[in-house]
Amino acid sequence: MEGLPLHNIFVMKGFTVLKNVQKYIGAIFLCATSAGFVAQNLVPNPGMEDTFYCPFANGQMDAVQFWQKPATGGAGSGTSDYYNTCGWNSGLPNTGTGHIGFISYIDFIPNAREYAQVQLDQPLQYSSCYEVSLWVRTDVASAFQMTDLGLLFGDTAIASPGGALIDASPQISTNDLIGEVWTHIIDTITTPVGSAYEWLTIGVFEEDIDVATIYSTGLPGMGVKFMIDDVSVTKIQIDTIGVDIMADTSLCYGQTVELVGASELGTTFRWYDLATGAAISGGLNLAVTITSDTAFVFMAGAACSPYFSDTVRIVLDQISAVTHISREICSGEEMFFGGQYYSSNGVYSDTLSAMYGCDSVVVLTLTVMPEIKSTETVEVCSGDSVLFGSEYVHDPGIYAETLVSVSGCDSIVELIIENCSNAQDEIEYTFFIPNSFTPNEDGLNDVFKPVVSGFESMEFTVFDRWGAKMFESSDANRGWTGIVGNDQAKTDVYAYKFSGRMTNGGAIEKSGHVLLIR
Repeated sequence: MEGLPLHNIFVMKGFTVLKNVQKYIGAIFLCATSAGFVAQNLVPNPGMEDTFYCPFANGQMDAVQFWQKPATGGAGSGTSDYYNTCGWNSGLPNTGTGHIGFISYIDFIPNAREYAQVQLDQPLQYSSCYEVSLWVRTDVASAFQMTDLGLLFGDTAIASPGGALIDASPQISTNDLIGEVWTHIIDTITTPVGSAYEWLTIGVFEEDIDVATIYSTGLPGMGVKFMIDDVSVTKIQIDTIGVDIMADTSLCYGQTVELVGASELGTTFRWYDLATGAAISGGLNLAVTITSDTAFVFMAGAACSPYFSDTVRIVLDQISAVTHISREICSGEEMFFGGQYYSSNGVYSDTLSAMYGCDSVVVLTLTVMPEIKSTETVEVCSGDSVLFGSEYVHDPGIYAETLVSVSGCDSIVELIIENCSNAQDEIEYTFFIPNSFTPNEDGLNDVFKPVVSGFESMEFTVFDRWGAKMFESSDANRGWTGIVGNDQAKTDVYAYKFSGRMTNGGAIEKSGHVLLIR
């Protein structure tokens, strides 16, 4: 029996703190802050106060020191914004003069994402516990609210190809909807062995369909823009006391055992798989099936107090034999194994009783071979015929022939006979939308419009980044010259939507971005 080795404690979801109110969401915290302990904030320029120049337009992340947007690989994509009360601003920061904003959702562009990124003053130490904190709100003009704002720690800077979704799993993610009021997010992580966490990336890492909640505020517009301020990452103390709650044991292969915790040690409980550091249960007891030597850690405690831990090690007894077999059957067939019939892909086991020691186990990997079916359509003119199987056919219809494939299962070949006809002339069409234009009246690329032919109708609309309509047209010959009312639109990234119906009955819908350059 022994206490939990610190290098085997990994990340645990935390809680959200609203102004003056704490709300606990997670089941247990692995890290507890010692009374009076104050640590160095590893985030440089945490309040975004220090600048290279005063921002005067959207997308000027190069104005703030240390912070950046991830590399995008595409011009005009992922234009995260820096705001400062000295110039370009969007509401008051949480404290000081500066804060950062980035788009996290657009209702007609799937997985539209922007991020903010910073390199820490020094890498996080292995097997050490850190408190992570920031303040966040949505821009007052956001038409939606959403959950799943994530904080991703990594060894290197991470890119956002084309300004789209970063496919990664953040160590910390919010659970509650984030609104217009500055909200405090605070959580803890423990760095795993072998990591060198030195970069922090903030944004939404879930696909739109996987975000827990996306809520319409009823305001006009097209998306969500998160504002962040006062970010901190500080090392905190861990206080863990080892206790004995359960003896180490040995079990047979495939045997299930219930690990029993101690309710008197705290108010929150969790079990961890020592091999991976992953939390696998939030309850007091845990039932596990043993297939190899393993160990599990029980943690008990309460917020801001010492934590008790115990490691239960389980050794796999020598068994008579483990036999692995593989079998293939055809679709629609069954295989009898271990007293049951199986007809689908899977891994199945059968335990045979032994006279001494543990039982023998036979593990079956069953593969169901798919039915192979191929279809061919042939036009036959009057007087012609086609050899199919062992006979000639010429009448219109559907014919089938069953063969035996290389897997030994049936293979079905289907032949469709149609009367021959003169091929109709194909209707050609053209469709192209440029990604930038320069309305400077030099006669080159002054107008933004779709290049189309072969369409009987179309609708084309351009919006600014907040969803305000800049231009619309149903005439393929008329495009946007960069004028809104009597004013020239500024250099920025704009969104567009196109829908059109072709003369051959087909339809095309497309949305995207265009960069206006003056």
